[in-house]
Amino acid sequence: MLPLYKVELLRFVQTNFVIPPESHDWIIKSLNRKWKDYKAKLKRDYKKKGIIEEEVARTCPLDVYPHQWIELVHYWFSERGQTYSNIGRAARSSQLVPHTSGSKSYARLRAEFGPNTSNSR
Repeated sequence: MLPLYKVELLRFVQTNFVIPPESHDWIIKSLNRKWKDYKAKLKRDYKKKGIIEEEVARTCPLDVYPHQWIELVHYWFSERGQTYSNIGRAARSSQLVPHTSGSKSYARLRAEFGPNTSNSR
């Protein structure tokens, strides 16, 4: 997400909620995650096996600007987009235990909550 958009989104959040300045980084991180998740959902919903780039580009969702949709679809089908997709797919398939503790590592959680953290689930 472009830095300009991050600043605009943070201002929008601040107009609707009272938030302390120390939470700004968390809000930006949360917005980035939501943006990434949204793009992944679009790809999952629209880029199907056997469908060519031009067909996907013609089916623009109502909540996406057409010029941005075309750029996104072009990226999905580009060599760079395919490479990153394959890297991500390989990384996900190699995970033995899914990461569920958010941005805190298991060691940090254990230090905060004690050695019985793993038994609480």
